[in-house]
Amino acid sequence: MALAWVLLAVVVTGCSVTSRVSPAQYVPTRAPEQITVLDKAGRYYVLDQPALVGEQIRGIDDATSDTVSLPLSRVEEATVTRKSPARTVILAGVLAGGAAAIVISAHGKKGDSCKLIDDHEDVVGKGTQCDPDALAGN
Repeated sequence: MALAWVLLAVVVTGCSVTSRVSPAQYVPTRAPEQITVLDKAGRYYVLDQPALVGEQIRGIDDATSDTVSLPLSRVEEATVTRKSPARTVILAGVLAGGAAAIVISAHGKKGDSCKLIDDHEDVVGKGTQCDPDALAGN
């Protein structure tokens, strides 16, 4: 049951990939929800709802909720994070396969057949209070 919750969490949240982009080209064509910008002074800005206005990138600063506008000439680097359905499917498959292997190996082991002293019934995998003759194969 816990495995089902883990797989559900992986599929719902999904894997993501962060890519460097050119804001002048990326923002107008892809309209990302958020972009991270590093300016030439070394300051990072996480901008929600970015847009190009003339030669500037403008958005709402994620940390302060203020509107920030930076000239594109001051942008050193810009990155966006996108969901990656392919990576999510691969991860979910690997997790499901690993879980299946664990379940199969845990349930696939055969224990020693032993006869319980109390009721003389053969029970696979019981290792306590067994009849020594049953363990020896007699």
